[in-house]
Amino acid sequence: MNLCGCHAPKDEQQHFFAMDTVMTLRLIDASPEDFKACQEKVKELEQKFSVTLPESEISALNRAGSATLSADGAAVVEAGLTVSEQTEGAFCLSLYPAGRLWGFSGEEMRVPSAQELEAVRPLIGDEAITLSEKEITLPKGGAIDLGGIAKGYTADLLDLLLEERQVEHFFLSLGGNVQVGGGNPDGSPWRVGIADPDGGEAVGVLEIADGAVVTSGGYQRNFEQDGTLYHHILDPETLAPAKSGLKSATAVGLSGTLADALSTAFFVMGEERALDYCARYDAECILITEDDRVVVSPGLKEQFTLLNPQYRYEK
Repeated sequence: MNLCGCHAPKDEQQHFFAMDTVMTLRLIDASPEDFKACQEKVKELEQKFSVTLPESEISALNRAGSATLSADGAAVVEAGLTVSEQTEGAFCLSLYPAGRLWGFSGEEMRVPSAQELEAVRPLIGDEAITLSEKEITLPKGGAIDLGGIAKGYTADLLDLLLEERQVEHFFLSLGGNVQVGGGNPDGSPWRVGIADPDGGEAVGVLEIADGAVVTSGGYQRNFEQDGTLYHHILDPETLAPAKSGLKSATAVGLSGTLADALSTAFFVMGEERALDYCARYDAECILITEDDRVVVSPGLKEQFTLLNPQYRYEK
């Protein structure tokens, strides 16, 4: 019996599979209808954005070379093109032809020949994509993949949906994308673990009440061929897995869309370029280097705590 008459927050979780990953919704004082509305929104956006579903609007665009996008599709593409320009192409929507050669889009994973990669090189580069309101045109033979930004946009829409439904406290995990709101009911911030790319205990924890924490790393999807490990994050310059000196890159901000795209861009950029971007654009990052250093941008230093002794935290 609750003698003080205080309300004990109802903390519930649901897990489901969508967008090729396991998603977890943790909502405080939410109804079954709130969970249902979130799942329906995710499924709705997956039907629009998936490059592997033949009936999606992105698949239709890639087949036809031009299309009239939905409001959501146009918003995601516009955001992606903006990040592509700001990161000098480190984030790239038009890498899909190269990704298919590597087998990272559902095909058999393999190392393509130099000739195969050179054949698709003219198709890579977001500056050739034209977007006017909802009308989009790709270069002849070109194709795009929203996999590096779609989950972040989805998280942003879930954030808005939960605000409309008056769910104040939530912790969403959409694969490598975390979106939190309201902090804990007791007033403390949420604690978001930063994964160890080597599979050990969490590298550290970030305290954050509201916003997005998105991690990209070569450990998430890869294959081995002839004794060499190849990961799925391609460098638009080389059309091969990025070699930036990083094991993982985490972007932190209020926008899930932006953090999603930037986590990929930071991984491609490497430590120096990523930190320079953060300084110029008021962004934040946590970088784990191949020599086991943890590099945290200035705005996060008071919120991050190192947990794993394998790594060295450079304050």
